[in-house]
Amino acid sequence: EMPQSVRRGEHERNKIGGVGIVFKGSDGGGLIVTSIAEGGPAEASKQIMVDDELVSVGGKAICGMTDSELARHLLGPLGSKVVLGFRRRTARGEDVEVEAILTRALTNAQRSAAAQAAAAKQQQQQQQRQV
Repeated sequence: EMPQSVRRGEHERNKIGGVGIVFKGSDGGGLIVTSIAEGGPAEASKQIMVDDELVSVGGKAICGMTDSELARHLLGPLGSKVVLGFRRRTARGEDVEVEAILTRALTNAQRSAAAQAAAAKQQQQQQQRQV
């Protein structure tokens, strides 16, 4: 039997991480940041703000990308880095480019989904023992 820590380590390596940003579509085909997950990579970078418009991921323009293509670029192995390019409208109405290098991590949404799945599995196992 493999030690628990080794199994967990392998499991962590295969896990997918995100950037901790919630987007909505913009009229121009880009994505607008609507919220930033507390404790997530985007918040930790202190470079991204609500209302920033995502324009590129990993140096590729997102214009014309499907949702699944975008997800493939935004999500990746835990601990891997991704470069996001944003357009920000300043108070003077000028557009500035902002580049943020984020380290993918488990986002709160993923953590709660994983916790729910684990709880459901545990409940199922307990029910099986009762039979």
